[in-house]
Amino acid sequence: MSLSYHILNGDMLRQQFPKNISGETIICREALVDGEVNAGSLDELFKSRAAYLSQYEGTNTDYYKDVVPEFQKIINIPEHAEVNLWFEFDLFCQVNLWFVISLLKNQHINLVLPQSEQGFGIMNEKELRVAFECKKGLSQSQLIALKELWPAYQSNNLSKIEELAARQRNAFPFLLKAAKANERVLNGDLRNTIKQILAQTNPADFNEVFRQFCRQEPTFGFGDLQVKRIYDEFISNR
Repeated sequence: MSLSYHILNGDMLRQQFPKNISGETIICREALVDGEVNAGSLDELFKSRAAYLSQYEGTNTDYYKDVVPEFQKIINIPEHAEVNLWFEFDLFCQVNLWFVISLLKNQHINLVLPQSEQGFGIMNEKELRVAFECKKGLSQSQLIALKELWPAYQSNNLSKIEELAARQRNAFPFLLKAAKANERVLNGDLRNTIKQILAQTNPADFNEVFRQFCRQEPTFGFGDLQVKRIYDEFISNR
């Protein structure tokens, strides 16, 4: 019987993960959608990410204790093992997925997808079990295309990301939405959206700005830390 691994995007999913699904769980604790990711090696990337994320207030993550060891577990997954990738449709999750896939080799890789764009968070154990039973195995051509997304993202190659996403639109239509959302981040449209919400919120309460942002822009999947950084920039420049 082959070994089975489940790579989960975040600790929240691990807390609700069905106990009757066997296999080792590995947690992706990154936010690669936010900050610099272009690096010549994994060691350089980890060093850069650790320095960047340490600037965040309100995060207690020790990068080399909590994040890197999980990625090392992914790198060490044996060939021909079954790997199940539990990632949602939004840009935040997709960028993490692209990186994780870049670390995998000759395993049997499946995507486990939520029932809706609202993600895994609203699903109970029974629904998560059904999602697992409906997992989608990646063909070799699909895997090759998905592996190319990470280097394209690292170099801000928008045309390449869109080309790869369009190539897989029939199997994975959410990739094009993520590609468009990434373009909006780089062209400043995301910042303009937050600025507009902030202008309409009186007083300038962050919690309300964040709630409105999540309602208006679910495709990004940003957490409060990512939105707070942009919010703080606008507040400090008032």
